[in-house]
Parts: sequence; C-alpha cells; structure tokens
Amino acid sequence: FSAFLGLRRKEAVVSTQSTGGQVRVWNIFPKRQQMKAAMKEHKGVVTCIKIRKENKECVSASDDGTCIIWDLNRFVRNQIIFANTLFKAVCYDPFESQLLTGGSDRKISYWETLDGSQIREMEGSADGSINGLDISRHSSVSFSTT
Repeated sequence: FSAFLGLRRKEAVVSTQSTGGQVRVWNIFPKRQQMKAAMKEHKGVVTCIKIRKENKECVSASDDGTCIIWDLNRFVRNQIIFANTLFKAVCYDPFESQLLTGGSDRKISYWETLDGSQIREMEGSADGSINGLDISRHSSVSFSTT
C-alpha cells in the first residue's frame, strides 16, 4: 500500500494504490477521510502514481505492462500506454507534456501524454530493472535500479 498526495484549494487529494489494480482518490479532512472514487482498469499491482501539478490528472503504472492517465475530475481514463515491461516507475516531465517510465526491461521511455505514443527509449541499466525515476526542472533524469 502506498499513498501520493496532491493539494486542491482547501482539500487534500490522496491517491492510493492497491494490489487489486485500483487507484483510489480520497478527500482528507481534519476529523475524517472520504473516498471520492475508485478507478480500476489495471490487471496487476499498481506500482507507482504521480499527480499532475494542477491535480486534475494523475498517472498510474502497473506491473501488468500498462500506464494509465486518469482524469481526477471525472474519474475516468484519459489515455493508456502498453509496453512489454513490468512498469515500476513513472513521472511527468517538467512541462507535463511527456511521461517517463521505467521497469523490468531496464529502459527509460518517453511518452506523449496526449496520445500515448512513444517518443524515445534509452537504456537505463545494464543489469537491473528501473525501480524509481524522477526528472528535474532542467530535464536531468535520475533513477534507481536493483
């Protein structure tokens, strides 16, 4: 179980991942929590979730070989990415027009957020899967492997 926090005006939005392939969105109030939605399209474990800066969208990665971009206002899928890997990491680039992914295939891939097309792919590790991934506002990529 993991949680990812985003802030919206006067409420906190937390997206949680589960072993059942769900992405859950919660409102967190001082004395209670309220689940707003549970979105399920992944067939495997959700391994990573990142929320876009304006909190209107998030992306989830799964070990089923998919990354899904979710609309956090309507709680539906905007886009899906398929690849022959067990995705373990995903993040938005600084301009939020591209996604970076990493997984068991040891590659770092760049994807277009609008249509899910792959832009480029590069070798990330010679001997282990990509487990964590981030990109700076100056587009320097850092990642961790096993």
